[in-house]
Amino acid sequence: MASSEIKASVESQKADKKFVPFYGVNTNHITDALQINPNYQYSIENYVGYLYSGGTINMPSDCSVGIREVYYYNPSNVMVKITGTDTDGKYCEWGNKYDGSRWTGWQKNPQVTKASSIDVANIESDSTNLLSIHIEGDNGKYILAATSSLLRLLKWDTSVNNWTVVWDK
Repeated sequence: MASSEIKASVESQKADKKFVPFYGVNTNHITDALQINPNYQYSIENYVGYLYSGGTINMPSDCSVGIREVYYYNPSNVMVKITGTDTDGKYCEWGNKYDGSRWTGWQKNPQVTKASSIDVANIESDSTNLLSIHIEGDNGKYILAATSSLLRLLKWDTSVNNWTVVWDK
């Protein structure tokens, strides 16, 4: 293979490069969630491992226990992802990115929870052309109300015993 072909092949691979998780297994628990080696993708510091509150530093404050993965792109672009449970026992994911000089901070993926029940009998339509759907789930009571010109989400606020507007569209 000529040197120009090798160079073209390397450039093609660089253009296609994406974050690559390294799945070496760390049999010991991780004591520092942000201890990585940004200079060598296959370093033991980048292995998948488990962590837990009280036994691991630099992890999200609301994380109880989880598995840490390191996603490597280059030394200035490394992401750490934790998949686990929060202090309320709910499944969550957190991510933090290293930009070559600092960490950007933990970001928690929004929890998507299904309502435990939707009472179809509570879907109402009246003479004002208002449609409202009452939903009760693990995260509280909601009403999704719609007219021809407004979509509104309300949540039951137990601190004031009344409905509060979450958003209008």
